[in-house]
Amino acid sequence: VLLRAKLDTGARTSSLSAVDIERFERDGFDWVRFIVPLSADDGITGAAQRIPMELPLQREALIKRHGASASRRPVVHVRLCLGGHEFTTPVTLADRSRFNFPLLLGRSALRGRAMIDVDQTYQHGLSPD
Repeated sequence: VLLRAKLDTGARTSSLSAVDIERFERDGFDWVRFIVPLSADDGITGAAQRIPMELPLQREALIKRHGASASRRPVVHVRLCLGGHEFTTPVTLADRSRFNFPLLLGRSALRGRAMIDVDQTYQHGLSPD
């Protein structure tokens, strides 16, 4: 699935928009079932989508936010392609529907893979124009 992402060097961990998050056990291991909701503007189809996913739970992350209490979020590994380069990176799952981008790529995912030019946007497609 092709979707828009925000590159955020201020965030250490990446985050993927997810709703209906449900933990379950499979073959003695902890897994997470969730839906990735995409608005018509987030993907390439031009229509809203709800993408079901099931992935092994890697860990839980304690997320600290300014002015709010800390929360625990499930962490899963997802396979991404950025600028033609595929890699696997951990992402926290959280409802990002109030944000402009369903995927936030933090500095851990970007390290050694991307050089940030703050004057550039949409260098790999999905421009809102």
